[in-house]
Amino acid sequence: MSFFGIEQVAEMLGTSQVRLNKLGAIASITASVDKGGIQGKRRHFSVQDVCGLGLALWLWQAGLRGSAISDVMGHKVSQGLMSNLISLARIKREAERRRLLVAVNFRRPAKGHPRAKRHYEAVWLTETLEHPKSKLRRSSGVVVPVGELLHLLAKALES
Repeated sequence: MSFFGIEQVAEMLGTSQVRLNKLGAIASITASVDKGGIQGKRRHFSVQDVCGLGLALWLWQAGLRGSAISDVMGHKVSQGLMSNLISLARIKREAERRRLLVAVNFRRPAKGHPRAKRHYEAVWLTETLEHPKSKLRRSSGVVVPVGELLHLLAKALES
């Protein structure tokens, strides 16, 4: 079983360790191989953890912040995608599908609003933008090319 330290994960994803730690906290992603425990002890992440951190980073790069990233990562579509990415072979297979993750209307109502709760219309995976175009015209949203990004991640994991 392959596992990676935070330094390796940051290098693979092209970001800082601090950014990954913040995104991990927002998206509730912890090191599943070795949690670290006491301060200074190394944490080790599985391939699936790396993919989750990657998706959180890509959502952040697409413009989502805090609770919106948490909402999208907690959605059943994102959870289903992440649960499938347990090995390099599966990551490569998913990367070849060239799918897009689409999240529409991900903002929350203002605090104090009578119905202040999570509010986004949908999160789904698609291979074309034909279906999402109408929804993206009517409301805010992001499109993350997970297939393309997983392809880059698979290359980084191989080396």
